[in-house]
Amino acid sequence: MVDTAKKLTFYDGTDSEGLAGRTDWNELFRNSPNFVSGTMSGYTVADAFARDGRGRRTAAAMLGLNQVGLGVVFVRPSNVNTYSAARTAALVMHEVIHFMGFEDGVIQQALNETGFSPNRRGSIEITDAFSRECFGTLK
Repeated sequence: MVDTAKKLTFYDGTDSEGLAGRTDWNELFRNSPNFVSGTMSGYTVADAFARDGRGRRTAAAMLGLNQVGLGVVFVRPSNVNTYSAARTAALVMHEVIHFMGFEDGVIQQALNETGFSPNRRGSIEITDAFSRECFGTLK
């Protein structure tokens, strides 16, 4: 897992002038089985982070692959900067497992076998489970 983590690069997902503003949202999921070419043209990662912050639970991170196959993780600094080292490690674990090819449903199914019971809060539950079970904290 450590070797895989070394292949990830983290960027500010809210920076509309940086990489997030130049990365097409759809391209972030090119290697996903859910990828549909040409959908949401012109909608960037920064757009997704901006929209997500308006009255909805805010995403802490999103993973995609760049053109050479290295993991690119976009984070919301206002979320991640409040995390403890343990919580940040849990988030990195979550993104590393995505980079290894597993989507949320598969991860949640594996966690279900260990007693994990999701309460429909989405992807954040995976990070919560890692944080709680591996590091003994949710903060």
